[in-house]
Amino acid sequence: MSDEILYDVDGDGVCTITMNRPDRLNAMNRPFMDQLRDRVNEAAFDDDVRVVVLTGAGRGFCAGGDMKGDQPNSADLILDWRIGSGRRTIDTSRILHDMGKPTIAMINGPVAGAGIGLAAACDIRFASDVATFTTAFNKRGYSGDYGACYLWTKIIGSGKTRELFMLGETQNAQQALDLGLFTRVYPLAELKDRVYDLARTMAANHKSCWRLMKSSLNAAEDSSLETAFDIEVNNMVMSMQLVKEANAKLAS
Repeated sequence: MSDEILYDVDGDGVCTITMNRPDRLNAMNRPFMDQLRDRVNEAAFDDDVRVVVLTGAGRGFCAGGDMKGDQPNSADLILDWRIGSGRRTIDTSRILHDMGKPTIAMINGPVAGAGIGLAAACDIRFASDVATFTTAFNKRGYSGDYGACYLWTKIIGSGKTRELFMLGETQNAQQALDLGLFTRVYPLAELKDRVYDLARTMAANHKSCWRLMKSSLNAAEDSSLETAFDIEVNNMVMSMQLVKEANAKLAS
């Protein structure tokens, strides 16, 4: 396994997936993209994992695709992307969004391009006070990927997402917080401790809580009111039953 994607699970069930190309601001080439998808998928099915933290090594979270490194920019790559591998590769965002575990983006510094799709796919985005946010796609002549168009439209609305994508302006940490792009902002020196304190608190809850809660929240994004209500009620009843069973085992 390449050390460009680090995977670690602590004793509290918090899994840290670190994008580890700090010399490139964790910009992604094809092997990196494939490995990231595999590690995220591993976390989704790892019974020892209760919460996932996605972060970047060095001074940045993720600068998006690697436009200057060893990522080829050829007709063959474009064709390969078109016929399916691109969809499989960016499935990382769907897994982060859908897995039945809380996912946290710990954004230590700049996030741009495909990196904003990864951040949006996570349930919560905690950032440092030196973090910046930019879509960057328009500067490269690209339309956007890693679910960024879909996910940010859901999070902050269509109008604001179109403004961010079409103007491509860089937001500092406070601006990103005010726009709802970041959930909370902490001083850089405190970010890691704050994130892991919260992650461990979440990891201590019943596993079924997060799986069923995310099922209800995800259904609310696209389902009709009637369907969303049915799913919410069914998940609530199921979660109550599972908590009752767990408490009975502890009492026995």
